[in-house]
Amino acid sequence: MNNRHIEPSYEETLIYEHNFKNGMDAWITEGTAEVTIVNGNLQVNSSDSVLPGSTVWHNKVYPGNIKINYSACLLPPLNCSNINIFFNFEDRDAINEERVRTANYGIYHEYKTNILTYLNEGDGTTRIRLRKCPGFKLLEEVRLDGEIPLNDVQQLEIILLDGLILFKANGTALLKYFDPEPYTGGMIGFRTWKTKLWWNDFKVSKIN
Repeated sequence: MNNRHIEPSYEETLIYEHNFKNGMDAWITEGTAEVTIVNGNLQVNSSDSVLPGSTVWHNKVYPGNIKINYSACLLPPLNCSNINIFFNFEDRDAINEERVRTANYGIYHEYKTNILTYLNEGDGTTRIRLRKCPGFKLLEEVRLDGEIPLNDVQQLEIILLDGLILFKANGTALLKYFDPEPYTGGMIGFRTWKTKLWWNDFKVSKIN
């Protein structure tokens, strides 16, 4: 393995944190799914929506070398299990009204962004995929035995450092990729599809 894939030593400085007990200040929803604060968590229910996609953005542009921490928990009834996230998302000046209204997944593929998907495959395995847009290019895919349990809090982390993209769940590194031409910042958004879940404990740290 190229040693650039190994997690480096680094120092970090917390630059933002949000606990949804304090509401949704600076967070923006796209799509028609039900988005509410329940027991201090950001709960999204798109499991039976006519338009099943949902994106919840933090309305801030972040720099390139950062660590993103967040928690998520799948809730019954289980339809799908999409615990997904956009990062390095570069929005446009003009509002895309169709994207805001529908949260149609294909529209996001036209933007400059990375997409990480973390979900149950339905056959007793978990799948993780990292993509780069525009173009919806698959950069890396990992399949793991076992599924993400319902009602089990997942402590998630993404490290972005000089082309290294490292994803962890509950302290274990599950996906590593080195991008020789990395994006250098953008917005972060929680993304799901046909899923009921909650999000919380959002933190972003600048890597020094």
